[in-house]
Amino acid sequence: MMANEHVWREVLAVLELKISKPAFQTWLEGTRLEITNHVWTIKAANAFAAEWLETRYEKVIANAIKSVHGDNPNIEFSYDERKEETPVGATGPDERRVTVGRLRFMEEEITDMKKQIHRLEKELAAIKND
Repeated sequence: MMANEHVWREVLAVLELKISKPAFQTWLEGTRLEITNHVWTIKAANAFAAEWLETRYEKVIANAIKSVHGDNPNIEFSYDERKEETPVGATGPDERRVTVGRLRFMEEEITDMKKQIHRLEKELAAIKND
C-alpha cells in the first residue's frame, strides 16, 4: 500500500502542474490509488467526483501516470461509499444534499461565469462605442 501512495503522490505532483489549482483541489486532493492486476483504480471522495474525473480528466491522468511510471495501465475510477463526503447544510425532504466537493465545483463554475460576463460586457461596451 505504501508503494501505491508514493506513486500516487508523484502522479498528483505532475497533475498539480497540469490543471488549475481550484480544479486540482476540488477533484484530486484526497484521492487514493489502488493497483491490482495492472489496473489502477483511482478512489475519489464520492460517486460524483469519480464520474467527473473519468469524464473530464482521464486522459490527463493517464498522461501523468505514463510520465511518472512509464506505463499505460488500465485506469478505473471508483469511490468508497463508506467515506462519501458528509453533506453540507440542511438536508430536509425538499432540499438537495450538497457535498463540499460539489460546493467547490459550483464556486469554480460561478467564477468562470463571472469572467465570461465581464468579457461580454467589455465587448458590448466596445460595440456601443463604435
